[in-house]
Amino acid sequence: MNSKYYIADLAIREAYLHQRRPDIGHGLENIVFIELKRRGYEVYVGNIKGLEVDFIAEKYDDKMYIQVCQTVILDEVYERETRGLLKIKDHYPKFLLTLDEICGADDGIRHVNLIDWLIDDVISVKQYQKADLMLKKLE
Repeated sequence: MNSKYYIADLAIREAYLHQRRPDIGHGLENIVFIELKRRGYEVYVGNIKGLEVDFIAEKYDDKMYIQVCQTVILDEVYERETRGLLKIKDHYPKFLLTLDEICGADDGIRHVNLIDWLIDDVISVKQYQKADLMLKKLE
């Protein structure tokens, strides 16, 4: 399993690295990590067949995979960000969290606006699984 480090104050990271431009992608990952911990999840970095998945989050019998990116408007960015999630063959939910306003689902990956995900902390993995079952029945 890969290692990543997340800190509560991103200004410390920026000062240490002496970057003039903020790294929005790492900042978003940091926010998601802290929120997952706040929601009570154990959080790991995944490596699926040599491809990184930003987070594997587990709590009791819930498990989900999360990839975080600022935007996936460009096709090549979308393909890069979903490649690891597509290699996962179990049936736990897979999320792509971005700042994009237009989201949806494709190949079993839910593309969700990060801000909506942060606000809606009552949604559990089980609720997403139930919604998936209901959609399959309607098809």
